[in-house]
Amino acid sequence: MNEPSPPSKTTIHEPPRLVLHADCTTCGRLNQDEDASCRVVDIALGHTDGTGHIVVLNGTTDLPDEEEVRAPAMSFVALPSIDEVLADQAASFWLRNALLAALSRDPVDAANDAEVLARLLDRRSREILETSSCR
Repeated sequence: MNEPSPPSKTTIHEPPRLVLHADCTTCGRLNQDEDASCRVVDIALGHTDGTGHIVVLNGTTDLPDEEEVRAPAMSFVALPSIDEVLADQAASFWLRNALLAALSRDPVDAANDAEVLARLLDRRSREILETSSCR
């Protein structure tokens, strides 16, 4: 019998997220949907401190849809071709080198690795931004 293969160490699963909204009983919604949860708490506390109004925090936890997580980053920018990026002097040295290295690889493997890399770097940048917005 075949034993099941161990899970891939490079498979990325988005962690559960906390979605909070701050609603003032007098002024209405105080935050934007994309605000980090700790930022929403700061907004609510600041509003109550400044106005004396009651702010209700409404929240939920869920698992983000994988397509929903990736779509916003890619939906606003039309991608240039590989040749255009390689010829663009404004493109970073790192990006051009990564493209050149990827072109010598199996395209499916290169695309899968690039996706994992992009998601890891995206998660890291979100964590850094969320941490800095909570200070």
